[in-house]
Amino acid sequence: MTSPTQPRGEAPAAAEIVAGIDRVTQHHGPWTTNYSLVPGVRTRDDEPDPNDRTRIRRLVQLVSDVAGRPVADLRILDLACLEGQVALEFARLGARVVGIEGRESNVAKARFAAQTLGLTNLELHHDDVRNLSRETYGGFDVVLCLGILYHLDDEDVFTFLQAVGEVCDGAAVVDTHVGLANERTYVFEGQTYAGASYVEHDADAEDEDKLANRWASLDNPLSLWLTRPSLYNFLSECGFTSVWECHQPRWEGMHDDRVTLLAVKGGRVTSLPSEPEVEIGASAWPELEPAVQSDPGLDTGATSEATVQALADTDERLQEARRKVRRLRTRVRTLRTRVHTLRARVRTLEGELEEIRGSKVGRAHSAAVRLRDRWSSRRR
Repeated sequence: MTSPTQPRGEAPAAAEIVAGIDRVTQHHGPWTTNYSLVPGVRTRDDEPDPNDRTRIRRLVQLVSDVAGRPVADLRILDLACLEGQVALEFARLGARVVGIEGRESNVAKARFAAQTLGLTNLELHHDDVRNLSRETYGGFDVVLCLGILYHLDDEDVFTFLQAVGEVCDGAAVVDTHVGLANERTYVFEGQTYAGASYVEHDADAEDEDKLANRWASLDNPLSLWLTRPSLYNFLSECGFTSVWECHQPRWEGMHDDRVTLLAVKGGRVTSLPSEPEVEIGASAWPELEPAVQSDPGLDTGATSEATVQALADTDERLQEARRKVRRLRTRVRTLRTRVHTLRARVRTLEGELEEIRGSKVGRAHSAAVRLRDRWSSRRR
């Protein structure tokens, strides 16, 4: 592990950083991430989520373990970097980092944090990750695809992963939700893949509302959560020769439908020394069965039809329950953001009130001085 890079020049005072955070909040809305800029100064005033720390630790450990050289020697791409929390961490470790983020308000916050820390090895771009190409951004030793894949729909899922494979020269970390059921299929370049649908925005949501919902897609109303087999198989199609799932360091609170995968670019082994004439192909994972199917062991007839219908009804209730849970998770995140917004407004109003009080006290003091002077002059 390399030591953190030292910021250039004199670091700003804590009070100056707090004032800067307030200015950024007023212009670009409240921070969604709670990041420590200097000891005692964070981007939010509530308690940090311990799972955020765990997540960043596991990412740094994972990259450090597989890189084969110091982190400071790596060029790292952070896709949909939000407010730069992970990108900042790797930049502070000395890596050359490029962050791409589709929401301008998030880019502004990440740039403020980078400037505050004096980091010159972090490039931030306001761009849609679906525009990713080697021609535009070059190649990277490590590509971080964290919390973005499950916000894309239909063909975008596949073309995006192809672009990840194109710019990745070493390994990609893919942290994503996966579909636990084969609810829908999609044909891409002659191959069929499966997954589950997730609602990102209401059908009548305005563009500005979509941008304001920072925990959802940029524009598409639905997203496709690929199943594990489909995700494994397509990563192989994108040139990743090995795909590993990270279990340690542990990320507490991770849901059953979330995985952290390490996809490695390498030279595909096509034969063994013992059998050079036998070509070894990349074997595909068998896809999950469709969400509802009849039990081949059941007799045909009325009983079988009733059982199949019962299974169908149960599966529909289960899928609806999953959708409700997902909507609740999104609502909780939105409410947390609104609470933080209100706190920031209260803090601003308190500051304005203090200024008003100060000005009133000052005026009263000036009036008292004038009265005293008048009284003194009359007595003379």
